Amino acid sequence: EQGLHLLWNLSEHSSVVVEVFNCEGLLPVVLHFLQPTSYPDSLVLIAAQCLHTILEDNKAAIGTLCSSPEALQQLEGLLLPGDTPTGGSLLLKTSVAGIFQNLLSGLLEPMYSQTVRGVLSVVVAVLDVNASTTVTTPPTSPAPAVELEHVQNTLRAQQMALELLANVCYVEDEEGEDGEWEDMDKEEMVGDCDGEMEMEQAGDVSQCPQAPLPPILTIVLELGLHEKVWRRCCSVDTLAQLQAHTSAADAAPQNHTAGGGGTAITKILETVQLRSFLTLQNLISALPPEAWGGSDNLATVWMTLCALPVAGEHIIGVQRALADKLFGCGVNCITQEQLGAILQVGKMLGEPSTRADTMALLGIAGKMALRSVPSAVDMLAIIGTSLRDCIATDCSLWVVAQALDSVFDVFGGDDCPPSLFVELGLMQSLKSMASTFKARLRVEKKSLGSNTAVVQNAKLNLPRFIQYMETRT
Repeated sequence: EQGLHLLWNLSEHSSVVVEVFNCEGLLPVVLHFLQPTSYPDSLVLIAAQCLHTILEDNKAAIGTLCSSPEALQQLEGLLLPGDTPTGGSLLLKTSVAGIFQNLLSGLLEPMYSQTVRGVLSVVVAVLDVNASTTVTTPPTSPAPAVELEHVQNTLRAQQMALELLANVCYVEDEEGEDGEWEDMDKEEMVGDCDGEMEMEQAGDVSQCPQAPLPPILTIVLELGLHEKVWRRCCSVDTLAQLQAHTSAADAAPQNHTAGGGGTAITKILETVQLRSFLTLQNLISALPPEAWGGSDNLATVWMTLCALPVAGEHIIGVQRALADKLFGCGVNCITQEQLGAILQVGKMLGEPSTRADTMALLGIAGKMALRSVPSAVDMLAIIGTSLRDCIATDCSLWVVAQALDSVFDVFGGDDCPPSLFVELGLMQSLKSMASTFKARLRVEKKSLGSNTAVVQNAKLNLPRFIQYMETRT
C-alpha cells in the first residue's frame, strides 16, 4: 500500500517517473491490485487513484490498456452496481470512471460512445448521493472517525465527478493555442486603417444556425447533468448549514478523537462548491440556450445567480459565460446595480483569472448598454472608467489585454459616441500602454501559457485602434 502511495505521489509531479513506469512495464502490477475480492478496499482504491493519475496524457500506457480486452473488462467490473454505496465505493467508482475518461483518446466507435455514457452515468450516480444528509447526521460516538472518513470520501467522489464532467464539457478556444511570437514591423501591425477599424468581429450569434451538438453533450443532456449541477450551485444555504454543523461537531467532546474531521469536511465542501460553479461555467459555454429552456429561462438563471449569497472567482466566471450567452440571444441582462456588484467582487479578489473575467464582463455589459434604447451613457461611463483604470494599473499583461479587448468592442463601434472615449481619458491611457506594451511582453510572454492569444491580439490591434479613434475624434 505504501509503495502504491509513493508511486501515485511521484507520478503526479514527475514525468520522469511516468516514463520509468512505462519502460519497466508496471501497468500490469497496478492492475493486479484492482481486485476487490483479493485485496482490502483501501488498497484497491489507492491502485485506482494511482492508475488514474499515471494515465493522464500517457499515450503509451493508454495504448497498452486499450489493446487489452481483459484489462478493460476488469475495469468495467469495478463500475458494476454493488450493495449500499459507501464513501469508499463511490470514490473507487469515480476513480475508475476517471481512468476510462483518460482512455477515450485511444478508443474507437462504438466503444468510445459507450465509454462516455458509462463515465457520465457514474457522475450521475455520485452526484445523486445527498451528501448534506450524510454530513448533517450527527456521528455516533463509538466510531466517529469511520463515519467522518465515509463523509470525506463521498465528498471527494463528488468533487472528482464534477471535475470529470467539467473536462468533458470543456470547449477549447481555437484562438487559445500558442502562436508564434515574432516581432512585426510597425506598418504590418497598423495595416491599412484609412479611417475604418478592420479588426475581426464575431457575427451575431443569435442569427447563426445551431450546429449539431457533439455526442458527448447530447449524453449530458439526456442524463440531465446540467440541471443537477445548477441545483447544486443554488444550494449555498445548505453549504452554510453544513459548515456550521461540522464546526459544532468538532467542538463536541465525543468527537475530539476524530482529529478535527469536521474542519476537513468543511474544506472539502467548499472545494466541491467551487467545482460546481466551474462545471456550470463550462456547461453554459458548451450548451445552446435551448438546453436551458431558452433565453427567458437563461435570464432567470442570471437573476438567480446574481442573488446568490456568495462572492468569488467562481461566480464571476459563470456570470461571464452566462452574460455572453445571453448577449448572443439578444437579451440585455446586466443592470447598473449588478454591474457595481461585479466590480466590487473583482476588486476584492486578487486572482488574475478573476480580474480578466471581470474585464471581459465589462465588455459584454458595454455591448448590451450600446444596443439599449436609448443607450445607457451612465453605464458606459462606469465601464470605460473601470477599463481605463485597469489598463493603467494592473500588473498582469493578460488582464490588461482583456481590458483592451473590451475597450475595442465597446468604444470602437459607430453606436458609441467618440466624445465619451475622449472624456473618459481612454485615448491617453491607450497611448501610454502602447509605449510600454512590447517591453512588458518580453518580460511576461513565457508565463502567459494559454492566454497567449488574448495578449497577441491586443498587441496587434492596439496601434490600429488608436489610429482609428484618432480619425473619429
